[in-house]
Amino acid sequence: MTWRIFGLSLLQPWASLMADGCKLNETRSWRAPLKRGEYIVVHASKRMQPGDGAMAEAWGYDVVELPQGSILSVHRFLEARRSEECRPEGLERAYGDYSAGRWVWRTEFVHK
Repeated sequence: MTWRIFGLSLLQPWASLMADGCKLNETRSWRAPLKRGEYIVVHASKRMQPGDGAMAEAWGYDVVELPQGSILSVHRFLEARRSEECRPEGLERAYGDYSAGRWVWRTEFVHK
């Protein structure tokens, strides 16, 4: 059996939100090059954008303790849909850019 694993590097706090199972959708400007059931490893990049620290703290994270430059979790890819077709509710909507024309990569959490 051949395993195909896709790496996805995210800024913090979004990488930790996925690793903690709080964020299951990732929004991108391009369609996922994945098939249903393939695996994604979520990697925390080594930097944060200005202002993201305040968001991280608002969501309950200690900015100093957020891991950077490492793989945090594994997810299974479910599907890619246009943002216009998705209606996420609650915090999931706050965790992504669902503006028109974007792609939503739906995943399920597998392992941290």
